[in-house]
Amino acid sequence: MIGALRLAGAVMALLVATLVLALLFGLCRLFLINSGVRLVPRLFHLMAAWLLGIRVVLSGERINPNGALLVSNHASWLDIIALSTLAPVSFVAKAEVGCWPVIGWLARIQDSVFIDRRRKKDVARLLPVLRERFAQGLAVVLFAEGTSSDGTRVLRFHSSLFEPARQGGVLLQPIHIRYARWHGVPVGRRERPLLAWYGDMTLLPAVLLLLREGCAEIHIKVGAPMAAPIGMGRKELAALMRQQIRALHHSAAICEAEGRLRPSSSQTSLSAQASS
Repeated sequence: MIGALRLAGAVMALLVATLVLALLFGLCRLFLINSGVRLVPRLFHLMAAWLLGIRVVLSGERINPNGALLVSNHASWLDIIALSTLAPVSFVAKAEVGCWPVIGWLARIQDSVFIDRRRKKDVARLLPVLRERFAQGLAVVLFAEGTSSDGTRVLRFHSSLFEPARQGGVLLQPIHIRYARWHGVPVGRRERPLLAWYGDMTLLPAVLLLLREGCAEIHIKVGAPMAAPIGMGRKELAALMRQQIRALHHSAAICEAEGRLRPSSSQTSLSAQASS
């Protein structure tokens, strides 16, 4: 009963927040308030994190919000919300996301870049678009695995979308996302499907579960920004970034096992736990 009431309340709050922020976004765009245009999506994700019961813990470096390629592993639809609460970022997203209700609108107002992975030639279309985003000073998140996984390992990276960063001297920053706890319990094999989203999993049941009884802790570890080494090709650059993210993955796992990964003055913690 409590879960059903929480679900109904969360859905209503999310709808109201979406309408209010859509109006605010329209006003900011009408009056050319660029800071407001960038702020509205982040406000939405902060609200969504609170309603979904998500707590985000950031460690390591600060995310570079200006003209950088943020390279991350990908385990869940929640990755987008978690990263967007920390900084105003854009995403490289699969084309069908642009057609999803609410999520598609949000992706578009975040200046996301949509790619049709079924068409190899679509990558060539995206290269100048990414260069333009970087020239505008936007930080773009690339889930370089090209798909999501259960989060226990870092999959092979696709290298084609590293080319604009390599050619343009854009900073790259490695990011590792780890789903650490569910209702205070360390996430293991049984809890992982509740948070991760991969394979043939459908989105709506996952969203409803979190709205009804969500209480998750997500750890995000950020590495130092770096420029592409001179003379390095895109495939080597992709391999280097994967190596760095795997290192973040292993260090986070070790800290977790030793109980050392806690928020501190150098970490940002966004708490959104709802009592049931």
